[in-house]
Amino acid sequence: MTRSIAVGAEGSPLSLPPYLSDGMEIPYGANMVTFEFAAMSYAAPERHQYRYMLMGFDPDWITAGDNNSAVYTNLDPGTYTFRVRG
Repeated sequence: MTRSIAVGAEGSPLSLPPYLSDGMEIPYGANMVTFEFAAMSYAAPERHQYRYMLMGFDPDWITAGDNNSAVYTNLDPGTYTFRVRG
């Protein structure tokens, strides 16, 4: 089942917005995680370019171009840090 996670909603792993959080715990049974992100500039959004990396999983930065989401499936249990360059 795919669903968005609202900050502070009942059952949500996010009690604070991601930029204020020390992290979140994703249930072991979740077999797909999607991160959506945006640049902090609203000028010419069609020209925004992104790179991302899930530290602890990706060996190097992934060039996403103008795609503003990253999908991961079947992650092993562990601690990961998601980073974005925009």
